[in-house]
Amino acid sequence: MIKSRWHSGILVFSVFTIFCGCTGVEKITPSQYSKKTSRTITSLPNLVNGRVQIANWKNHKIRFEEFGHGSEEPIVFIHGWSCDSSFWNFQVNEFSARQRVITIDLPGHGKSDHPSFLKYSIEEFAEAINEVFETASIRKAILVGHSLGGVVVRQFYRKFPDKVLALVIADSDLAPWPKESIDYVRKLAGRLKTSSYKKVIAEEIDGMFAPSTSEFLRNEIKSKMVSTAKHVMSKALLELSEQKLYKSDFIKVPTLVVKVKYPTSKHTDEEFLRSFIQDLSYQEWENIGHFVMMEDPEKFNQAVLKFLLSKKL
Repeated sequence: MIKSRWHSGILVFSVFTIFCGCTGVEKITPSQYSKKTSRTITSLPNLVNGRVQIANWKNHKIRFEEFGHGSEEPIVFIHGWSCDSSFWNFQVNEFSARQRVITIDLPGHGKSDHPSFLKYSIEEFAEAINEVFETASIRKAILVGHSLGGVVVRQFYRKFPDKVLALVIADSDLAPWPKESIDYVRKLAGRLKTSSYKKVIAEEIDGMFAPSTSEFLRNEIKSKMVSTAKHVMSKALLELSEQKLYKSDFIKVPTLVVKVKYPTSKHTDEEFLRSFIQDLSYQEWENIGHFVMMEDPEKFNQAVLKFLLSKKL
């Protein structure tokens, strides 16, 4: 059994924080936390006036949902590994009151198709998002990605830089992985091919939570993640370990990075990120688990809104 990320030096699935020295981190202390912590969350919010649509990518259905109204420049939310678009429910109503919002079920996730022959690579996920852009007549967008979704929106920017207004990356790593992390993930991907994969993933998910994570969120997150097809879980995780994804080529659009400071973390990677992100806003949060947008949605929403307003977006 893998030790909880709250007790282990290997931080599972954020994915594996790379310790780079830095100074001047914007510390977020418990006193600055929203009063509504994850302990009080007992349900997901009901979404208002969503419009379900389907994009046809490689003859497979990609489900996405639109909320709000406005220009061809919406906010597009991209979920993490083995998650789905409902992980953004706490953001949808607030941001759709301001502008057009789109949530996407990546290929193999949620209610999108999950054929067995796809790679479920970061490259394919970026291409599928572009198909949603075409279907929904999106000219440019603000992309928000959590965990694997952060790697996906970074890859989307590589392929389609002219379609990106800004990036928000929530507890996702953009730095190259150490060898032990690569080896661990590749072994884990193999374990997810077995008949006991649900038990394996449930143990891993437990390591993503903080002590304060509510029982409701723990159960909600676990039930959604273990329901992902095991071939999707395994392939996507293996593809995520491809180190070509973590090249430090320049990001020229405004970028907000929210990182969780785990008890075992000794450093942050702010300095590394500033070496290739031209306009970086960096926050490091403590006393919170991996699913920051669900565990403290008010704080997360305020951070994103403040960032967008500061960039006149």
